[in-house]
Amino acid sequence: MKKTYAIQLLGGTASKAARAIGRTPQAVIQWPDPLTERIQETVEFHFNRLPPSQKRKNKAKAEALLRGQE
Repeated sequence: MKKTYAIQLLGGTASKAARAIGRTPQAVIQWPDPLTERIQETVEFHFNRLPPSQKRKNKAKAEALLRGQE
């Protein structure tokens, strides 16, 4: 999983992603690209805990980001 995709899934910014997983924005910014398996599992776990409406919104933005990078 690409770092930008993961950040989009968790809210769109490093600050929002960090808040979603209980880390600092600096920690999120330092994630490798592509993500390690452990970080990817953390992202997926916390993404699945979001309310359904937020999941749909974040997933749509993340997918649009991927389409734009192809």
